[in-house]
Amino acid sequence: MPEEQGPQAWFHRIEGMVEDLHRAILGDVRTGAPGLLEGHRDHERRLTHLEHAQREGMGRTEAVERRVSVLEQAPARAAEAEVAERQEAKRLVRREWTGGIVRAIASAIVGGLIGAALMVWSVMRHVGGSLFRNGP
Repeated sequence: MPEEQGPQAWFHRIEGMVEDLHRAILGDVRTGAPGLLEGHRDHERRLTHLEHAQREGMGRTEAVERRVSVLEQAPARAAEAEVAERQEAKRLVRREWTGGIVRAIASAIVGGLIGAALMVWSVMRHVGGSLFRNGP
């Protein structure tokens, strides 16, 4: 494929440079590679965590121990969240099934009523009479 020439070639080169710069700063979404800004955010989080612990009067060791205990509890919390998510999914499926069954029954009843009305209308039309012509 031949190299592009003219203003479009410059545009594509500049566009590529902007995309590369964007990936370098914010990180690459496709590969999951962190960018410069992500590293800065992690550093800020660590500083904020330690500063918060120091404000509460904790030493560095206590703050790290508290952080470790939170991280140790993370798998249990994740398991609880997964169980809750499964229960919610089951509940939603049950609701959809129930709603589907109710809709099916309702549409069968309505369809039956419409069918019966059409049948009565058809029979009366075929016979040539009316329900109300000769009186009760």
